[in-house]
Amino acid sequence: MFLHNSIECFPIIAADKFGSRVAEAALKSLATHVEDNTARGIIQDVLDRMCKVIVADAANVMSSRHGSHGCFFVFSLQDLHTTKRSAVLAERLSCGRSGRSDPKNQECGFPDIFNSLVREMLQNAKDDILTLQTDDNSSLVLQTVLQLSAGDDHELNYIISILLGFDEDDTAQKKDCSGQMNVIMALLEHAAYGYLLEVIMEVAPDELRNNMLTGTLKGALFVISSHHNGNYVVEALVASARTSHQMERIWDELGSKIKELLESSQALFAAFSSNSESPESIVTHILFLENYLHQKLSWKWPLGAKMSVLGCLMLQTILQYPHQYIRPYVASFLAMDGNKILQISKDPGGSRILEAFLCSNASKTRKSRVFAKLRGHYGEIAMSPSGSLLLEKYFAANNLPCKQAIVVELLAVQTELSRTEHGFLLLKKLDVDRPPEQLRASKTSEDAGTSVPFLRNSGKRKSPENRNITSPVPANLMKQSIAELGYLAGKEELTASKQSIAELVDLAGKEKLSAVRCANF
Repeated sequence: MFLHNSIECFPIIAADKFGSRVAEAALKSLATHVEDNTARGIIQDVLDRMCKVIVADAANVMSSRHGSHGCFFVFSLQDLHTTKRSAVLAERLSCGRSGRSDPKNQECGFPDIFNSLVREMLQNAKDDILTLQTDDNSSLVLQTVLQLSAGDDHELNYIISILLGFDEDDTAQKKDCSGQMNVIMALLEHAAYGYLLEVIMEVAPDELRNNMLTGTLKGALFVISSHHNGNYVVEALVASARTSHQMERIWDELGSKIKELLESSQALFAAFSSNSESPESIVTHILFLENYLHQKLSWKWPLGAKMSVLGCLMLQTILQYPHQYIRPYVASFLAMDGNKILQISKDPGGSRILEAFLCSNASKTRKSRVFAKLRGHYGEIAMSPSGSLLLEKYFAANNLPCKQAIVVELLAVQTELSRTEHGFLLLKKLDVDRPPEQLRASKTSEDAGTSVPFLRNSGKRKSPENRNITSPVPANLMKQSIAELGYLAGKEELTASKQSIAELVDLAGKEKLSAVRCANF
């Protein structure tokens, strides 16, 4: 009933920060009734109307952070899409011919609604298609559409034709698309487009893939494979090649470039080598991997530049190794000055590296020396979402004085932080509103709560060597004999040999107490 009455404003609700959760809950509720044959007519009517209002504002919905999630929930409604994902996966793994000829792959659903929604969304957003392909949110929507359409050659030909900039169905399959190469290379500067093109290579029908190898991508595979966002595209193309003809085309372009590819590998080896010009060079070269590979002789730290996604992933993996294998990288972090460590912490990929370093097998002393360079900048780091996550983990892993220092610096930017979603959550998790003396008292009480000098009943007297082991006090004993036990705690010394089990039982209100582990209070 809610969806039926709010269809006209559904895109607004789905694109809202809080309304998107309401829309998600409503769609989940609708999905529970899909298998009810008596409700299929009503559900189909709701879906038809919902798709029409989404299509009317397709570009804004797809590019919105919350609206894109609304699209995912609409796509993922049970039975909205008719091909079983397991069947598509099995077909791709077995390198079989794409298509839906197998009736076992069919489910009773709403295939016409899904196909119509995708076509109309792309048609209405055609003028903004280049922007949508480079936007993180809308690119992910388009990737989902391609993956859900895997196996339907007709729909894939239409979708990919639109994404490559053509107007008519199957144009990309029939025409020479070499004129689009410059556009593709320009778009590859955006990581979102690289991911989208990778999915296109994975799901493209055989005939369309052949046409792209002889048209759109002809003579450009080496350039794409050397690009930091394009190398994954070539990997996907090689992995999804299904015929010897396709592999021959790929080898014709890359086979003669093996020497250049190996030279790139040697440059990569140089970036990882510990025989660099300075101790800090190992990590810095990997952080800006592509930049370093093109400027090896005159390379300098590029201020304000985004760090390499591939290099950051490599460093995260390396820092998981045992300590003896990561010593050069730890030394490289130690050799960096505070400004470089600060820049790393403010970069999305760099902050993940510092998180990996914090969780690595490096000694606590070395970790402290590296993170000490961030003192005085905690508030600045917390202003970015990735930096707030790093600060949260650093707070949890540190001692009380360091926690107090972080809280003091965050208090100075509390107003600005509370206006952001990640900042509000960070302030709440770190309990920044609590004064430092309360934080200190809480820490003291937590430490004291871990040393209660009593044992649970065991039925046996413990040996002298085990007397320092502690255990919580039984609840009934605490209620009935707190006064007597408090009296005993005031004694200067009380040894196990002088205090018998019978005396303790008498003081505890005739309760049975098996043994005392502590020799004094």
